[in-house]
Amino acid sequence: MSPKRRVLAALMRGSVDYTPASSATTLGIRDAMIALNSFYPSVHKDPEKMAKLGASLWELAKLEVARVPFCLTVVAEALGCGINWGTEVRQPSISKHLPVDQITLPDDLLERGRIPVVREAIKILRRSVGDFLPILVGFEGPFTLAGHLVGTEKLLGMCITQPKKVEEILDIATEALIIVLKDMIKAGADYYVIPDPTAAPDVLDPSMFKQFVVPKHLEITENVGAPSILHICGDVKKILPYMAECGYNGLSVEEVVDLVEARKIVGDDIALVGNVSTKKTLPFGKPEDVKAEALKALEAGVDILAPGCGIPPITPIQNIVALVEAAREFAEKKGKKVRKSSSFAMEILMEEEKRKSLNPEELVKDIMPTEEPFKSIAYAVFRGEAQKVSELVRETLTKFNPKEVVDKGLTVGMNAVTKLYENGVFYLPQVVLAANAMQEGIKILEETFGKEGTVEKKGKVVMHVAEGDLHDLGKNLAKAFLIADGWEVIDLGKDVPVDEVVKAVEQHKPVMVTGTALMTTTMTAFPKIAQKLVEKNIEIPFICGGGPITEEFVKTFPLGVVGKKAYQAPKYAEAAKKLNWKEIRENWQKIAPI
Repeated sequence: MSPKRRVLAALMRGSVDYTPASSATTLGIRDAMIALNSFYPSVHKDPEKMAKLGASLWELAKLEVARVPFCLTVVAEALGCGINWGTEVRQPSISKHLPVDQITLPDDLLERGRIPVVREAIKILRRSVGDFLPILVGFEGPFTLAGHLVGTEKLLGMCITQPKKVEEILDIATEALIIVLKDMIKAGADYYVIPDPTAAPDVLDPSMFKQFVVPKHLEITENVGAPSILHICGDVKKILPYMAECGYNGLSVEEVVDLVEARKIVGDDIALVGNVSTKKTLPFGKPEDVKAEALKALEAGVDILAPGCGIPPITPIQNIVALVEAAREFAEKKGKKVRKSSSFAMEILMEEEKRKSLNPEELVKDIMPTEEPFKSIAYAVFRGEAQKVSELVRETLTKFNPKEVVDKGLTVGMNAVTKLYENGVFYLPQVVLAANAMQEGIKILEETFGKEGTVEKKGKVVMHVAEGDLHDLGKNLAKAFLIADGWEVIDLGKDVPVDEVVKAVEQHKPVMVTGTALMTTTMTAFPKIAQKLVEKNIEIPFICGGGPITEEFVKTFPLGVVGKKAYQAPKYAEAAKKLNWKEIRENWQKIAPI
């Protein structure tokens, strides 16, 4: 059985001689770039190099796929977004968004940006390996693409304040994806994958996923007409029933998803793809660790053994070989298929319906103020009504002092949002709106009294996004929680060089410093920062958060403490006033439980 027949048969839940080892996600690794002399970022613009690297893990490790391109920015660029091309170990990312009223579908879409490059790379692959190797093409999903176009934070807020405009943007994104995907299938791709990370339940309310995302994915699968895979990052259990409704042949999931449970939720007709860790095992583990995790996935009944998310460029080739070997070694002892059980899906859907039926304001009534005007301010923050907060704060300052406005109004409203976010009632769209509303109130205070004349702060916290990383949503949310709790935040922004972070800590003398990274290639800045701080005898907690950050990783360098949720930030800051970094590291689950 050829790799092409094996992978496509597995994707269609057909009979195979053994479970294939493949990848649904990006697969450019530095070891392959060195072996083939084809490096980022030139690979992104050269069809010959793109095709060569796309098939490299078959050539070097027998991973059963040729997959292009190597990032989630191709369609966004074609629609007009600015691109940061990255480095040899960092993929391209969005550097400039578009004004909401300037998003259109160009007539020459298929000739814009790198779309012709990807098309030509697929034609090259079709000629060179297409007879026996499956050719996979992947582009950013509709919700992620919409976030690229206008900015993720803005999009999340608009889901509540301007849902019709969100639909319009998603319509353009979806139509663009259908046009591009059809073109790539015509050029020779055998199947396609749509990663839609911004639609993950860590970011988007499941009810909004059903409202905004599911219909667009259905449009894609109904119109493209080729085998397909949907990939969404993180713990997707809450949305698995909805993902199963999107029309894809396969669902690609990360290691946090229990495959046995997932099979019970999605039934027998959809292939499961994954789910060896790309945050820990593949980039940092040994070959035997990869095999152990791969065998666990195989035992659980995975249909296509694959990395759980995009393969980090720093992943050693030996670990890809180990992944492939695990599939072949397992061939003689195939696990039993878990049969369909729709009750699991119904349970999750019933839980979601129950959550949606809750009245958020009733849930926080006991902690909200009853005295006016603070009651109105708190509820305006809670509802994300920025303009109303601004007006109320201006009016209130004529009769009350700034401290009362913050303590009795702004902070109480934001704390209520935090409580519902912690309990899974609110999601990021509600938090983003409330944080923006609270910031409007803070801005009025500062305009009236100056930054120093508003309210005494609990202390300072220096925050940044790692050098080379442009993803600042998590940092911004943690910042909002800290400000609401009375902390002064020194926000260095995104893509911050190591020495600038160290300099800011020296200058501002914070109780702690935080760093956010969304990529394994950028989180390597954190040990460098920690080491430089220690050399200067600065030993404060360094809270590190973001998708690839694990407790094991932060324990490899001094000062490091794992940050898993944005709302933990104020609790860590309070602890930093009393405890040293070692005490916080060892007791983080008690100090800042999630």
